[in-house]
Amino acid sequence: MSFSAHADSKGIMELLTHLEPKNVFLVHGEKQKMKVLAENVRTKLRVPCYYPPNHSVTLIETDPVIDLKLSCSVVQEHLGKFQDQFQIEQKSNSEIGEQNCMLVANEDQLQLMTSSEFE
Repeated sequence: MSFSAHADSKGIMELLTHLEPKNVFLVHGEKQKMKVLAENVRTKLRVPCYYPPNHSVTLIETDPVIDLKLSCSVVQEHLGKFQDQFQIEQKSNSEIGEQNCMLVANEDQLQLMTSSEFE
């Protein structure tokens, strides 16, 4: 696979097949060729593909859920870094123990919830 700055349609499709993106933006090329490539991406790879005009804003829907598996103690240890930006409800290590945890963000508040709280 080549990483040339000027890949052809076949090369772009090959790259996208390996990357498995959730969305694709085409930002350089002739409009008609981008239209054809966008349609190929949508039909063959089943991935939303956009080719917006220059200087425009395009909003895309994304899945805001990101699953991470970290121990509660690691998460809590690093929560302090966000105290300037969020109001944080922390728990003692005895409350957490070895439970699974979920970090819940709601506007300006971060809350560490143990598995017993979100079941």
